[in-house]
Amino acid sequence: MGVIKGEEDKRTVKQRKGDWGEDKAAELLESKGYALVCRKFRSKLGEVDIVARKGRFLAFVEVKTRKRVDFGLPCEAVDGRKQYRLRKTAEYFMLVNPWTRGMQPRMDIIEILCLDQGNYIRHLENAF
Repeated sequence: MGVIKGEEDKRTVKQRKGDWGEDKAAELLESKGYALVCRKFRSKLGEVDIVARKGRFLAFVEVKTRKRVDFGLPCEAVDGRKQYRLRKTAEYFMLVNPWTRGMQPRMDIIEILCLDQGNYIRHLENAF
């Protein structure tokens, strides 16, 4: 996501970090043979960071990027409430996109840790 020359980037540090993490997650998925369907799918029910397709699977991917593990691994931030909203948003996505009929939905998490010794990325397929 670029900024027009002469305009200030008004995104917060957290938003920029999240966008960077989503870029890295998208690159990982593509390297694993997934086709990206969309990013940041939003509805009144919630948001899915990435929707990707591989074979008959339609992966709804939540990306979590962290600099520290003081409060646990990034994937642990996807609690029951967040899982519920992600499922409902995925159901809505499939409802408004008839081409998804017959596809197997799956909820994935990609966690990214940005540590002093380097970045760590892990794809948890069918995470919940």
